[in-house]
Amino acid sequence: LYFMFFFFKQKTAYEIYQCDWSSDVCSSDLQLICDFYDSHADRFSEKFLGIRMPVQAASYFCKVIASRLIVTDRLRWERLGRFRKKALIIENVPEDPGNYLSTQQLVGETKIFVTGAMNRSRGLEQLLQATDPCPEIRIIAAGQSSDRYAEEVFLKHKQVDYRGVVTPKESLELAASCDAVFAFYAPINQNQIFASPNKLFDAMCVGRPVIMNSEVRISQWAADNSVGLACPYEDVLGLQKIVQSLPERRLSLPSFASMARKLFVEEHSWEIMEKSLGELGSVLEEGRASADRAAA
Repeated sequence: LYFMFFFFKQKTAYEIYQCDWSSDVCSSDLQLICDFYDSHADRFSEKFLGIRMPVQAASYFCKVIASRLIVTDRLRWERLGRFRKKALIIENVPEDPGNYLSTQQLVGETKIFVTGAMNRSRGLEQLLQATDPCPEIRIIAAGQSSDRYAEEVFLKHKQVDYRGVVTPKESLELAASCDAVFAFYAPINQNQIFASPNKLFDAMCVGRPVIMNSEVRISQWAADNSVGLACPYEDVLGLQKIVQSLPERRLSLPSFASMARKLFVEEHSWEIMEKSLGELGSVLEEGRASADRAAA
């Protein structure tokens, strides 16, 4: 277990979102930005208090010394408590691919898209159990398998069409060719429960619903905004009902796609997030200039 702290001298917003780390980092006016998108502390359940507590202490220390904090959604922002005032929400959103992917007409068999890190804790077993009685359902998978179950069972299943590791652009194209995007996270620790999956926004930007387990907190937001379908993680029958509803939902997919795209473009696009990053750069630069004037 180890931690890596990236300290850098902030000059311009360009350095933030262009990943330009060429600045001289050995200077006296260092500013630290901490990006909390997958908390090490939250990865350990209460069973591992001996590990969890020192990791939490290190995380708290980072929050104290950081100039600003970045989190990926409002739920994680709310958990920051007294540190909220220096936190910025930058969501896990893709660049807008445009309308053409969301407007393509789906024909043929019903398909569900599974992407990202594939392992047993991502609902793969539950999905196979739910689709087994529905041989007409196909699962399109892309990404990296990260355990033996994914490698030896899931990817070799007769209903799974594995496309390998793909680019972000190809991933969005595959999502658009399917009826829904699958995003299950076993509720085994706080990191899984407070998962902030880019799959949700990938699905929105191409006009497809996301299937999530209801223990994941952001699934309620998806349901409230009519862009997601949810059931408990171990509720295979509930998941089966969702899967079996997809052929009928295809009839209303054009209107759904239009609604989901509108929500994405107006409130959650990367262009909006990029603007927030630019504003963060300006704030940090102003703070540095003020400190320079005070020291002069």
